[in-house]
Amino acid sequence: MSATSVDTVVGGAEPTNLDKTLARARKLMAEAAGIDSHIDTIQRVMMGEDLGQRHDTGQVDLPRLREGEMHAPFFALWVPVFFQGGAEAVRRTLDLCDAMPSVLDKYKDQIELATTAADIERIVKAHKISAFLTIEGGHTIDDDVRVPRMYYRLGIRSNRRGQESRARGSRTIFQELSVTALRDFTDAPIVERY
Repeated sequence: MSATSVDTVVGGAEPTNLDKTLARARKLMAEAAGIDSHIDTIQRVMMGEDLGQRHDTGQVDLPRLREGEMHAPFFALWVPVFFQGGAEAVRRTLDLCDAMPSVLDKYKDQIELATTAADIERIVKAHKISAFLTIEGGHTIDDDVRVPRMYYRLGIRSNRRGQESRARGSRTIFQELSVTALRDFTDAPIVERY
């Protein structure tokens, strides 16, 4: 039977090329750790949304993460730039970080916080979703090298610099999983290892 005729079989014994492609894709997804490096969802948790339930709105919930074979989502602790004043951006980041345990505690059989690549592997092998916390924007550190240190101790391991703050001349990046660097615009790094 030609490829064209296989595609036209409806309800017959032979799968279509699309069926074969989807089956192969599902097999690959089941064998690999699916990673989404940016999910803005924690704000919805702060507004009372239950991520364990399927929702018609929002980017993510646990049922859709499972269906999409998304094993390691990076939950962005996104703070709007109007919090750029410093301490308020840090406070909002802490509020978002504090919202995550409500999901982790309620659904501990489905999702767990990861802080290392080894954690991701262990959690995925246990058939759970491996949640990774990331901050977004240099304004969330308030030009203070102690703030990334505090975030690190709270389980935050990366910073997506999509909303780069150039206010007061600093930005932050988390390098690898165990090194943070505070850089000014001369790119002279101050590196701390934890």
